[in-house]
Amino acid sequence: MKSDQIGAHLRQIRKAKAVSLLQLAEKSGFSKGYLSKLENGHAQPPIATLMKLAQALGVSINQLFDGGIDDVSQLKSDGILTRRTEREEVADPGERGYRFERLAVDSPFRLTPYLIHLEDDQAPTRSFQHAGEEIIFMVEGACDYRVGERIHRLEAGDTLVFDALVEHGPMKLPGVTARYFAVFDEHSS
Repeated sequence: MKSDQIGAHLRQIRKAKAVSLLQLAEKSGFSKGYLSKLENGHAQPPIATLMKLAQALGVSINQLFDGGIDDVSQLKSDGILTRRTEREEVADPGERGYRFERLAVDSPFRLTPYLIHLEDDQAPTRSFQHAGEEIIFMVEGACDYRVGERIHRLEAGDTLVFDALVEHGPMKLPGVTARYFAVFDEHSS
């Protein structure tokens, strides 16, 4: 997924809802300049930023990725399948300090799963805070994960669940790469 596609969807949704850039800036807490960079594809937002923007616009994060309308009632009862080859990867970690794969493409459901990659050569990660709850499952490697004031050491097979309103984020271990599965429930708070 390219940042210009996310930005185009952000602009499309914002305009469809008759929200000005200034209004979105005030509601989301991001500057007008930063939002303009996002809409023009000149910035790669972290997942937490997308969640805050989706919440400010009253849409799901999946709409920012996919555009269009979210309507679970129109789904078939047999679910949505995303093949390995259909995953969307944001490969440029930029300031985030990680890269991620969106595992459920075109899904209107409130749960949004990602595969997060922490690699030694990426910038240090930063903390996040957003509405909802999160589940972290360490697939391989290890990292420390801070939730509030507490630091949890996560190793392969470990699971951490927390309220995402509490400041949180991964902390890389020197020389160690890690992959973890993260599931966000953006509508739970």
